Amino acid sequence: MNTVKKFAAEFVGTAIMIFTGIAVAISVNTMLSANSVGVPMGFSVTVTALAFGLGITAMYYCFGHISGANLNPAVSFGLMLSGKLSPVDFAVYAVAQIGGGIAGAGLVAAIMGTRETLFSSGYENMSTFGLEMWQAVIVDVVMTFALVTVYLNVSGKDDMKNPAGIIYGLTFAAVYMVEIPFTGGSSNPAKSMGAAIWQTNGNPLSQLWVFVAAPLLGAAVAAVFHMLMEYAPKAAEEEKDDHDDL
Repeated sequence: MNTVKKFAAEFVGTAIMIFTGIAVAISVNTMLSANSVGVPMGFSVTVTALAFGLGITAMYYCFGHISGANLNPAVSFGLMLSGKLSPVDFAVYAVAQIGGGIAGAGLVAAIMGTRETLFSSGYENMSTFGLEMWQAVIVDVVMTFALVTVYLNVSGKDDMKNPAGIIYGLTFAAVYMVEIPFTGGSSNPAKSMGAAIWQTNGNPLSQLWVFVAAPLLGAAVAAVFHMLMEYAPKAAEEEKDDHDDL
C-alpha cells in the first residue's frame, strides 16, 4: 500500500505541476497575442518559470510527506545514486513521473484543443537562440546539477523541513528562467517526454533523447558531489575522534 501511495503522489503531483506550467506558457502568449499585444520574451519566460516553480512548491507541501515529491526522474535518479532512494522505489517513481508528465501535457492539449506547440524541449530550429546539440547538453547538465544538488541538501532535513518546498520550487523557477530561452526548459525528463509525445510542431521526439540523457548525467554528477561533501565532514570528525582517543 505504501508503494501505491508513493506512485499516486508522484503521478498526480507531476501531472498537476506540468499541466500548470504548460497551460500558463501557452495561455499567456495566446491571450496577449489575441489582443494584438506583443509578448515580451522576458515576461513570458518569467511567468512560465514561476508557474512551474509554484506548481512544484504546492505539490511538495501536498505530497512531500508521502513520497518526498521528487516530481522529476532526474531528482529521483540523484537520490538513488546517493543512497537515499532504493532502486525499486526509483523505478516506481520514474514510471509515475513519466506517466504524470504525459497525462499533464495531454490534458493541456485536450482542454486547449491544440497540439501544435506544448512547450517541448529542443535545440537548433526548436531553440529560440538556435543552440546546437552540444550546447543544449551543457545547459541541461549544469542546470540539472544545480537543481538536484539543492534538493539533496534541503529535503529530508529537520531544520529545512518548513522552507524546503519553497526552496525547491524557487530553484526550479530559476532553472527555467535560464533554460526556456535556450532549450524550452528541461532538467526534467517527465516534462520533456510529456510535451514531445503530444506536440505536433517541429521534431521534438527526434531530439527527446538529449533531454533524457542530459538531466540524468547532471543528476549523477550532483549525486557524486553530494556524497563527497557528506563524506568530508564525517571523515574529518572520525579523524578528530581518533586523535582524541590517543
